[in-house]
Amino acid sequence: MKRSNNIKITLLSIVILVAGALLLANVLLLDIKGKNFFAEVDFRQAEGVSIVNRTIRAERGDVRDGDGNIIAMDKRVYKIIFILSPTHKKTVVDGESGKKMVVPDYVSDPRDTAKAIAPILGVDEEYIYSRLTLNRYQVEIGTAGSNLDSDTKKKIEDLKLPGITWESSTRRYYPMGSFASHLVGYVNNNAPENSGGMAGLSGVERQLNEQLSGSDGHQQYYSDVNNNMLPGGELEKVDAINGYDVTLTLNNVLQRGVNDMLDSIMHIGSDVDKAWAIVMDAKSGAIYAYNSYPTFDPNTMNVEDYNDYCATLPYEPGSTMKSITYAAAIDLGHFNKDAQFNANNYYIGTDSRGNLKRVQKGQSSMVIHNSGNAQYGMTTFERAFINSYNVGTVTLLEEQIGKQNWEKYVDAFGFFKPVDVMGISEGGNYGLHNFTNVYSLACSSFGSGMSCNALQMIQAYSAFCNEGTMIKPYIIESISDPATGEKIYQGSRQEVSTPIKASTARQMLELMYQVCHSGYHVSAHTLEIPGITVGCKTGTAPVVNEQGVYTYDDVIHSVMITLPADDPQVLVYVAYQDSLDRQRNFKYVKTLLQQCIDELKLMNGQQRPEKQEKKEIYIMDNLRNHTLDYVSDALSGKSVETVILGSGDSVIRQYPLEDSRIISGQRILLLTSSDGIVMPDMHGWSRSEVMAFWDLTGIGIKTEGYGFVSSQSVEPGTPIDKSVIINLKFED
Repeated sequence: MKRSNNIKITLLSIVILVAGALLLANVLLLDIKGKNFFAEVDFRQAEGVSIVNRTIRAERGDVRDGDGNIIAMDKRVYKIIFILSPTHKKTVVDGESGKKMVVPDYVSDPRDTAKAIAPILGVDEEYIYSRLTLNRYQVEIGTAGSNLDSDTKKKIEDLKLPGITWESSTRRYYPMGSFASHLVGYVNNNAPENSGGMAGLSGVERQLNEQLSGSDGHQQYYSDVNNNMLPGGELEKVDAINGYDVTLTLNNVLQRGVNDMLDSIMHIGSDVDKAWAIVMDAKSGAIYAYNSYPTFDPNTMNVEDYNDYCATLPYEPGSTMKSITYAAAIDLGHFNKDAQFNANNYYIGTDSRGNLKRVQKGQSSMVIHNSGNAQYGMTTFERAFINSYNVGTVTLLEEQIGKQNWEKYVDAFGFFKPVDVMGISEGGNYGLHNFTNVYSLACSSFGSGMSCNALQMIQAYSAFCNEGTMIKPYIIESISDPATGEKIYQGSRQEVSTPIKASTARQMLELMYQVCHSGYHVSAHTLEIPGITVGCKTGTAPVVNEQGVYTYDDVIHSVMITLPADDPQVLVYVAYQDSLDRQRNFKYVKTLLQQCIDELKLMNGQQRPEKQEKKEIYIMDNLRNHTLDYVSDALSGKSVETVILGSGDSVIRQYPLEDSRIISGQRILLLTSSDGIVMPDMHGWSRSEVMAFWDLTGIGIKTEGYGFVSSQSVEPGTPIDKSVIINLKFED
């Protein structure tokens, strides 16, 4: 039996070897002599035959948010081309005889063609007609006829007009527009070989370009006059390897909340130049939301400012740095929050060893003022932290910390070096300081005369939320192979260092709680939210002008928030450059905090437990340009609630977008026309669903409160249009 099996294996090996040799010989014969061994066809002798070398473009990987919504994707687009020459022909198959026939294929009736095409493309009929009557072989119609989607192409093809051909290409498409544009970035759509035709130029698109790009393939074959591959004429083919998909940690609702907040801040006055914000899971470091303004839409590249201010802007942090100074003093073991000190002007001198020392007025020209040059006399260190007295931190630096220890703690908290977040470029400037100069050293204790970036600041504060252990922020949730689903990278919590003791971290959380809830700090007090504790530290720092001089014409305001204050689950950092009015942003920040509470279901000290009901997850279909009967079939079997808006027969816009991840019980909003819209029953709708309704219909909405819709001013079933304003009340 063993001998019989060996014989079979040997025979099979010989057959495989011979078959492989024949295939190789056929390729070599095609390559060298143009003859197919099996078909006995000499392609080189055939009329109109040529060798074609074709690049097989790799598909660039998708970028998604943490909820599965596509932020960046490849999209096939088309350019319409009109053949005007009567000499152009094409080969068709006769429906009755089945024989091939050559027939004319050109725009034989320019007027009818222009009339049929114009409404589909939204272009003036006369303009198209003028192009179709030129004395040329073929014409295009500019941008109106370029970058057309497959639905538009199909509408035109269904007209069965002669003389129309198409040129296809792939472009990067960002379905959510300016959702997180500085973070996600954009691509060059005309990149060189072996890049899928695209290359990332900024953001995640650039930082993970190698993973997203994949590798182009190629094909070589004999083709006929119409560039069609001849049967048996393939010389070589290497398939493309598509790029990996990237999933970010972004929470869709919170990212939109940050966008709304930053947009509101940018419009509170004409003097707001820039704004930026980060929302981070305080325990894991996962970034829920991240953006800089002015923002832009990467589809249209309406870019005013290319800077990612969260990562590439080193700036003086101002009083948010005081938390680091207090943490150092507490950690060294000499701090007493109730101890009193002189909070009047601090005149800077040095002792015999060159160390920082307070001297009397008149003994030094170097002086540290409190904000507004206020003199507070004797006060406690706790009160100084709550009300943000500059003299308090300088006194701690002199009496309890010292230069050597200060340098040690600042380094342990990660300042002046890269945070090194995968997917984010921090540029090459990680902040500056000059601790050899006694005045600069003193100023650094309250965040002046030194610089850092927002990623460094939020990473440093994570130590207060994790019993003294500092957590690195991360934005990449996972990288996966779309062909197999295998994850090649999984983001997770990463501990950087432990700069302070757990007892120090707890005392810092208590101090930040007092800033918000003691009532002494008027601005911070406005951030109080009923039912939950809030901790915070505010900051204000002047900006150096082009002449290198400090001016209060431009000031950076910032606030770091722990939520809940007693055991933070979320860190929120907001900063913006404006004039000295420092309270105008807080109402918008408070709105974002409430969104964090609603979306993450926060309560003091922990996350509110979810209902333990099993949720089914689906991928949203493309329902645009499909009939309602098609929609019914496509959504059958999915436990979702469908809301039809308008009186049309087919869908023109949808929420959520195609390829988004949806779960059972979710609402699907489908717009069929701008006419015939009736008021839906919005009781129980989330804020994001209400905003989607506004986006689809353009009907005005005013909101009050937080949570979910509890009442509406317009009765369900009432006909509505853009002249109506709907008032909605939200309750948790």
